[in-house]
Amino acid sequence: MRRHVTAQHVAQGRPRCAVPRTARWGARRTTRLARPASPARRGQTAHGPVVGDNRRCWRESAVAKSTVTVGRVYDEPADDGGVRVLVDRIWPRGLSKRSALLDDWVRTVAPSTELRRWYGHDPDRFTEFRSRYLRELAEPERRDAVDKLRDRATREPLILLTATRDVAHSHAVVLAELLGKRT
Repeated sequence: MRRHVTAQHVAQGRPRCAVPRTARWGARRTTRLARPASPARRGQTAHGPVVGDNRRCWRESAVAKSTVTVGRVYDEPADDGGVRVLVDRIWPRGLSKRSALLDDWVRTVAPSTELRRWYGHDPDRFTEFRSRYLRELAEPERRDAVDKLRDRATREPLILLTATRDVAHSHAVVLAELLGKRT
């Protein structure tokens, strides 16, 4: 039986499927499906072990996985790479544009001045800040910027940078959670 795995699939990092091509696209062969797989072949394909769940492996290759992390713009860049994007409305104090080593600066996704002033980085207000900020991100102009960042995150690792001291209670964390969700 021919397995639908080519060298191109393996080179592109797509999962190997143990489900034959005919079974995945609806055409079924009752003789083949009636017999259980032998223990020697269970969990194997023609090219090695199966990656992921056999029933969904052909769909998983179409869904890109996004990697979004959050950090401070003042910290040294990590060697592991990733696209460094500043997501603050205001440029960080004491940092030159040359020494920042940024790939992009997306001001549109930053919280509004009114929301930022209301929040004042008070951890007690973070849950309310989070809901208000998500409402702001749902606005059409900001939604476009979020969609562009999400698209970029599916292609390459994304590092959202902020000048905030308390990164755990910052808008960048809320944005990273939003970008990590599948729509």
